[in-house]
Amino acid sequence: MREVQIPKMSFAVLSNPNFKLLAVSGIISGIGSSLVPIAFAIETIRVEPQGWGMAGVLITLWLGRFLGMLAYRKIGYLFKDKILLICSLTLMIVAQVGLLWCIVILGNSILLMSVSSFIYGVAASFNAPTQFVILPKIAKASELREANSILSALGDIFGIFGPIAGATLVIFLGFEFVLFLDALTFLLAIFLVMFLRIPVSPASLNKEPAVANKANTRTEKLPRWTNVCFLSWFFCTFAIGLSGVAAPTLIISNYSPATWAAVAVAMAVGSLLGSLMSLTGILDRLPWKTVHIFCSVSLATQLVALGLSVTIWVLCLIVFFSAGAVTASGIKWATMGQKQFTDAKLHRFASVDQFVSTAGLPIGMIIFGVAGTLNHTENITAIVGLLVFVATLPLIFAAKTGLPH
Repeated sequence: MREVQIPKMSFAVLSNPNFKLLAVSGIISGIGSSLVPIAFAIETIRVEPQGWGMAGVLITLWLGRFLGMLAYRKIGYLFKDKILLICSLTLMIVAQVGLLWCIVILGNSILLMSVSSFIYGVAASFNAPTQFVILPKIAKASELREANSILSALGDIFGIFGPIAGATLVIFLGFEFVLFLDALTFLLAIFLVMFLRIPVSPASLNKEPAVANKANTRTEKLPRWTNVCFLSWFFCTFAIGLSGVAAPTLIISNYSPATWAAVAVAMAVGSLLGSLMSLTGILDRLPWKTVHIFCSVSLATQLVALGLSVTIWVLCLIVFFSAGAVTASGIKWATMGQKQFTDAKLHRFASVDQFVSTAGLPIGMIIFGVAGTLNHTENITAIVGLLVFVATLPLIFAAKTGLPH
């Protein structure tokens, strides 16, 4: 019988001082950022119990992310990545410290939290793609899979423990303390980022700004296969956004709050498992196309299951596999893009990828909200699940898309 060889984890990327700086700065800033969503949720409900305040804060956050994304797409490649990263972290500090100062002087309000969320959203839209672009510049191509997997696993861990810690801190120490802690973590992250050494691309050396800008304009167009992939990712993020609202709403209505807690834990653990599987290299032999098709089918199954009266254990199992598949596909997708593209094309890839998620997530939330007013939540959930699968068909049946492994 032929033995199946499991790839060994080398963790070579951990010997890279620049990656360690980027990862530790991400860990420190992630500690504060993981506390903020639940802290804002609790505070908005305290300030405005009817719920429109929560909607207002979320809308301004996504508006900031959307406008910031458009700005990054136009000007992101014109500035040094290190400067952009520091500026985005500084803007996050301004958002949190500014809100803290206003609360102390004026008292809190939905308007103040909305302004803070908008600024935070703009900063986040520069921060995430800049880190994405920096990674292939400071890590070898052979290290990218481990690097992306480690960063994803850290995010999963924050996703599991952040809400619990955030709620505890708000209850016992107050919303203001969470704002201060978040700002402090960003300040420490800036200190670490200042020591980053990002190699300059040979293509950008010895070029006048005007010449470089014209070259970027000519070469930033992405190959055709990315259009098919981004289309599929759009519907996946659309489904994730809808599921983010549909899952707690339908599960709590059909089962209980305790059931939703169990499903949420299964989802978080599944996502962490997806990161760990990518980290071990188990999925290296599978092309991204195969992993992503499983991701799309899992998401479609999850949405259909949400509208059906399946048992809690079946539902937990479905969301567990779905979350793991989404995470694994996302890591392979990011690694593939970082290996395939450089300079202006890499910025273009990062900006389009951010556009897909920035547009898809809130659209999914809005669609479910509209369906709720029409009493068609189960129907729209199943329809979106079908759309996710249909959007993947070009990947399944396209014989020659030029898609790399």
